[in-house]
Amino acid sequence: MVKRINYELWLFYTAVFIGGFFGGYAMMRSGMFASSQTMNIISMALNLLECDFGEFLVRFGIMVLYAGAIALGVLVPRYTRWDIRLLSIGVTALASLVMAFIPPRITSTLSLLPIFVAMALQWSAFPGAIGYQAACIFLTNNFRQTVLGGVNYLCTKEKQYISQFLFYAGDIFFFFLGFVVCYVGIKFAGFRSVAILLPVTVLMFGLILNEKKTTCSTTQRTL
Repeated sequence: MVKRINYELWLFYTAVFIGGFFGGYAMMRSGMFASSQTMNIISMALNLLECDFGEFLVRFGIMVLYAGAIALGVLVPRYTRWDIRLLSIGVTALASLVMAFIPPRITSTLSLLPIFVAMALQWSAFPGAIGYQAACIFLTNNFRQTVLGGVNYLCTKEKQYISQFLFYAGDIFFFFLGFVVCYVGIKFAGFRSVAILLPVTVLMFGLILNEKKTTCSTTQRTL
């Protein structure tokens, strides 16, 4: 049981690392946070008000694809036997490769499409760990939960709140770490440094295989 929880936790934190990396990568490349729809929808409203219908259609298409990737998080587990986490890892690896080969001079919204799709699917595939719901691609609610856990612990001294604080603080740390690695990579190797994420996806693949192996062994011993 302990091993299963550890696998779940480390898979989630690794996904958070990727979320921080891709969040920083999109900001440094195009000045846009490509892991959520908040900025995209606000930009769509601006496009309409400024009569920039071409850019509006691009952003609307991205919103539809983002919604489709989230929908896969429901449809794949419901109608297939595929592990949605493996699908997400594969899409993330592909997105990393595609972004590495897009010329640095191309900084348009459309060039961030692989990140939008990969992060939407990752959000569905890794929705939290060890009983906590948390986003692995952005931080606002996770920051809120960290503060709430800390304040509630100071008020009540109940252990559940320190556990909450530590989990969400870990989330913030790994997101921050992902951005730091992204920044250093871009400074030393340019935008092709996004390929750093390929070995990270291999690590996640290995963690899932080990988790499945451990679960299988435990089941056989029980029988």
